[in-house]
Amino acid sequence: MNLCFFGKVELKKVIWYMKKIKLSIYLLLISTLILYSGCAKEAETDRRTIQKGEKKITVIPDTNYTVGEDVVENIKVHENLKGYGWIGEGSILGIPADENGQIETEGEVCDIRNIPNLEEKIISAENLPYQHINISPDKKHIFYVNEARQKGYILDLEGNIKAEAKGPYAGELGEAVWFDNEGLVMPYKDSGFYSITAGGKEMKIEGVEDEEHISKAVKLGSSIYYSTQIGLDRKMKVYDMSAGEKKLFIEGRVTNFYLSPPNDRFIVETHNINQDKTMLLIADLEGKNKDTVAEGRMIYGTSWSPDGLKFAYVLNSRGEEDEGLFIIDIEKRKRSHISAVYLDLGSDIKWNPSGDKMMISSGEVQDGKWIDNTHVITLK
Repeated sequence: MNLCFFGKVELKKVIWYMKKIKLSIYLLLISTLILYSGCAKEAETDRRTIQKGEKKITVIPDTNYTVGEDVVENIKVHENLKGYGWIGEGSILGIPADENGQIETEGEVCDIRNIPNLEEKIISAENLPYQHINISPDKKHIFYVNEARQKGYILDLEGNIKAEAKGPYAGELGEAVWFDNEGLVMPYKDSGFYSITAGGKEMKIEGVEDEEHISKAVKLGSSIYYSTQIGLDRKMKVYDMSAGEKKLFIEGRVTNFYLSPPNDRFIVETHNINQDKTMLLIADLEGKNKDTVAEGRMIYGTSWSPDGLKFAYVLNSRGEEDEGLFIIDIEKRKRSHISAVYLDLGSDIKWNPSGDKMMISSGEVQDGKWIDNTHVITLK
């Protein structure tokens, strides 16, 4: 028996100034999905070290990769369907674009409209009263935001409301990140943090920042890692809740960051304005031992695999180099090019629990109308 529930992100980046406004990035969807064939290139063993003051950054050679045929079993496209996330090894949650549409996918997709005990009526994807659908890592709770009410709700798998989050701006509720499978943390009024658990326990920390605006927060133990913005300046910092102190976590213009599922390291996204280049760094919990594992003009959709050994991302190089969907195996230092298509992502890339499938919610324009599609990529 399938249990239905809701499955964030931000596509490119979510930018805040006083009150955050989500930007949707429209990228031209190349019409044909291409799977590359060939043999894996020989892995390069040399690393390049860049000295910046007293700090060193190790760069993994970008030529160390395999081509798509070596890692992809198949790609299945569910047309006219908006997918939200995995609800099991082989099942995703979705809703047809047409309010009268039915899902006929041999059990692979569960219709969001079939969730029991939901208080708000769902008709179609266009009038969905649930935004920023976010599932807990252990699949036991779900979180969604009603932007009109500026409230967020934690539900159980039957759709029953367990806790109600109110106080943060609606956009801040949309930035909520799960911690310990039981609670979520998010920015609060641009300058602090707010957290809530499934049991209804709330925490507010105010006045952490003054001029800089907090745009994202991740809680790990007694520390909250967060990003700030003021004008074009962006930073990543860490706040010690026990000591009530903050410090810079890592140098550079940090535009986003992602904590690994084992909670042992970060992917840190930085952007060089002068070179118009984005870089992905792997850093430990102290902001040290940094490796540069990917770089390019535009990188987005970044998502860890469940075991924290790989991550996926989309690169748009504006035709200057290889682009599309990639997977990086961090331990093997291997980059796999999955597809030359860079999809217009509707959310971040989502992995199933075992890490052998990825779901991408994307879309295209047909006859002047936006059509949602969901791609399921099965890996070898």
